Amino acid sequence: MERRQVTRSFAAFTLELEKHQIPADAILEDFRVGRGHEGLQPENRNVASFHYDGKVYFNILVEVVGNTKSLTQSVS
Repeated sequence: MERRQVTRSFAAFTLELEKHQIPADAILEDFRVGRGHEGLQPENRNVASFHYDGKVYFNILVEVVGNTKSLTQSVS
C-alpha cells in the first residue's frame, strides 16, 4: 500500500461523482494506479484512486501524481 502527501491542492471525485478539493499537506492512503484502482472504470490504466478523510477518491493519474509525493519507504 502506498501513501502519498499532497504538495498542491487538486480536485478529485468520490465514487458518487462528487467533486472535492484535496488540500495541500493531506495524506492519501491506499494509493492505487491502473488496473485494480477503486475508481470508476477499473480497467482504465490512466486512473488513480486513494483514501482520504474516510472516503475513496479518484482522478486521472497525471493529476494525482503531479500534485503529490510518495511517503512510502522502499525496502533495500
